[in-house]
Amino acid sequence: MIKSRSIDRLVIIVLIITVFLSEILISSGISLVGGFLILLLILNKSIKINYREISLVSPLLMILFIGLIVSLFHIKPGSKDFGYLIAKDVWYYIKPVVYLLAGLYIFRMQLKKEIIIRIMIYLSLVVALQHLIRVLIFFITAPAEDLILDTIRIRTSFVSLTEAFSLAYILLLYKQSDVKEVIYLPRWLIIAILATSLLLSFSRTLIISFIVSLLAMKNFFSLRVRTIMKSGIKILILVLAIILSLVVLNRISKNNSLLHSFTDKYLNSLRENRYLTQYPSDAVINRNWRGYEAHLTWMEIKKANLAERVFGFGFGKTVYIGKRGYVGENLENIPKFHNGFVEILLKTGFAGLLLYLVFFYFIFKLADHDNSGTESEKLFKAIIVTTFLSTFVMTGLYNKSALDSSCLLLGYFSGIFLHKGSIAEQ
Repeated sequence: MIKSRSIDRLVIIVLIITVFLSEILISSGISLVGGFLILLLILNKSIKINYREISLVSPLLMILFIGLIVSLFHIKPGSKDFGYLIAKDVWYYIKPVVYLLAGLYIFRMQLKKEIIIRIMIYLSLVVALQHLIRVLIFFITAPAEDLILDTIRIRTSFVSLTEAFSLAYILLLYKQSDVKEVIYLPRWLIIAILATSLLLSFSRTLIISFIVSLLAMKNFFSLRVRTIMKSGIKILILVLAIILSLVVLNRISKNNSLLHSFTDKYLNSLRENRYLTQYPSDAVINRNWRGYEAHLTWMEIKKANLAERVFGFGFGKTVYIGKRGYVGENLENIPKFHNGFVEILLKTGFAGLLLYLVFFYFIFKLADHDNSGTESEKLFKAIIVTTFLSTFVMTGLYNKSALDSSCLLLGYFSGIFLHKGSIAEQ
């Protein structure tokens, strides 16, 4: 039994490292290795996933079921890529379920919360350091004409939401936590590395996720009406203040091309995700690509029959865009979308979209049940809210690999709240 438990713990550590590695390399292959390690865990241990845990992920299982069944009615016999596209979608849609259950399993193994958070922080530092090294190499070797925002982001950018969680945690929760006893690095050094990496990522998603994580850890998010009203007003004021600051910076930075491009990119975020009725030129399309994806998808849905609107077109569905150069690729049909809500609607219909919202409602309700304001509750809410909001811009739970660690953490903290009192408090 001791030997089996030791093997389980070793596999768990390798699994967590593998998950973070998949984020660094943005690799579905490494993500698949993580899935194999989870299978080893399940086969090697007698702990069984119980009814409450299965019910938690049941909305996601139902989305998977809808996508699979509907795809059978849209099989294209002459298409050599269709089976491959279905297989890819099946993996993308089963992956969050697998990682959520793995997180629950790790909790059931009674791996202490402090160990999980320590691994999260250390691996976030590894991600941040490799990013900073890439940025340094780029600035040393790149010609002057490449020192523009879009080129910097393409050559060096990455998105790891866990880095945003870690930085927010170190700033707000670290001093009162037992985790500080097992982190053998100065707090200021951790903050310096993570903050520098976050700023030099020039990633709107990452920076906004960091701000949302801070708000979640300050108890801004709750299902209670009073909190919603109070927090809503404060968040509205904060958003208006940020927009005003960006407008001012954009106006006064016209002589600084990098800063001007950075602020312009943020201000365009409000327009970029907006659905437009017309996209008259490639320039407009490139500047508002996420909105263009939504536009194409909605045109597809408008042509659909009632059954397709309710249950979607199934896995393997692509949207025709014509041959356009986008990030160095000529794509005729796009199988994956930045906006995860749009993708879920296209592939599993309004039924799938409703189930996705139900999953996040129930998991947030789980975190918000007693509103105790504990460290676990604050970190759990930060992960839930940022993962949900990431659905607007990077497919959310169904991202290629960037949210693998978020799913694992969601599963682990779900275990803490599902089994409160039944297993020793983490």
